[in-house]
Order: sequence, then C-alpha cells, then structure tokens
Amino acid sequence: MQVFVGGGNAIFLLLTVLFTGFLALVGLVAWRDSNRTLFRAATGVAGVVIGVYGALLLTAGLASKERVLSQGEVKWFCGFYLDCHLGVSVDKVESAKSLPGANGPVVAKGIFRIITLRFHNSARNPDLDMTIYRPRSELVDARGGKYLRSPEAEIAATRNRSFSPVLDEQLSVGHSPVLATVVFDTPFETPEPRLRIEEGFIVDRVIELLLVNDDNSLLHQPAFLALNKSRAWSPTSFLRNVENMFPRVRLASR
Repeated sequence: MQVFVGGGNAIFLLLTVLFTGFLALVGLVAWRDSNRTLFRAATGVAGVVIGVYGALLLTAGLASKERVLSQGEVKWFCGFYLDCHLGVSVDKVESAKSLPGANGPVVAKGIFRIITLRFHNSARNPDLDMTIYRPRSELVDARGGKYLRSPEAEIAATRNRSFSPVLDEQLSVGHSPVLATVVFDTPFETPEPRLRIEEGFIVDRVIELLLVNDDNSLLHQPAFLALNKSRAWSPTSFLRNVENMFPRVRLASR
C-alpha cells in the first residue's frame, strides 16, 4: 500500500461497510412494516454506494502498475483490524553455496540467497505490539521463475549466530527493530530477483481484496521488495564483523 499509508483507504472501507449496513437495517425495517417507498429508497442508495465503491476498487486495480520497492523501503499490511501499522522491508541480502548443518554442510543446488527482513511497527502507541501471522514469501525473477523458501537451509541458518532468527509462523513486532531470516535456493543466474511477501489468515486476505489501492486488492498489481546485489557469506566474514565492531577484541580462531 502506498497512497493511504496509515489506514486512509481502510477507513474508507470501514465507513462504506457501516453505511451500507445501516441502509440494510433501514431496508429490513421498512420491509417488515410494508413501507415500500422507504424500502426502495434504502436499497437504491445502498446499491449506489456499493456500485461507487466497486467502481473505485476496480479502477484502482486496473490502473495499478507492478512496483518494486527499493531495499529499505517498507511494504505495509492492513489485515483484519484495518490499522495498516505493520510493515516489512529488506535489511540485507547475503549469498552462500553451503551452510554448516548438524550432519555436515547443507549445499545449495544453485546458490543460497539469505535475506534478512526488518519488520516495522508504525503504531503511535509505544506499548502496542503488532503481530505478523502465517507469512508467505517467494522469490520471483525477471523471467517469471518462482522459488520457495528452503526449509533445510533455514534450519542450518538457525545454527549460525551471524543470522537473525528464521521467520516463523507468528512474529510479534514492537517498536524496536525486529529482524528475521528467510533463505531461498536459486539458480546462479537469476535475473533481477525480487521478494514477494504476504501475511494473514483467509479473513485478512478477503479484507485486503476489498481494500481500494491495497497491494493485495482485486486486480491490483503486486508490490515486490528489491534485492540489491548480495554479498558472499562465509564463516570468517562473521568473525571479521565482530572484530570491526570490537577492535580491541582478539578472536582465538584468528
């Protein structure tokens, strides 16, 4: 979502639903009392409201263009509560041919792309935590190729302290930075890889489907997160990062 960040279009949907519900209640009372004039007026106005909202929804979807958000730019989610305060961006991207696993190295068929995601909470209340539910992510390249997360590589990544925890089925996001890792096994030659990520239960997806100008609304083109050129990861790179942060510390392994 881009134009109404913070819930402007969500409020528009909420007001439309409340007003239509009010008209439906008026129509029901009019039908019970056999008041045909009031019944026709209520249903007529409700039809106009629904028609106008539907036209806006379709127009925004048809006019939308696929967007690729640059690294660090935030993609926002609205979901059931229509608050739109939960967001995600790409923090960094690393690559590796193998990762150390419990029973030896876990080797990629192509190359592992290790993506660190940063989750954002824009709620004004500093005590209000947001929660991401059932996140779904895939890498998409310029040729239309799609790649799912590699569970085996992510298990290996959890054993390595240089990576943030792997993105789970549920994640609480406060106002302090929250990082999570996802890993994909992609071919060496993957043109313009970008990340698509969604979240929420079915009810969240249905609400976003009806939300004007939301990235997941009806006929709306998706928004992707760009992956800048990744840097190669190795066990010694983590040690170098520690020494750069604490120059007076001498690591025994070095």
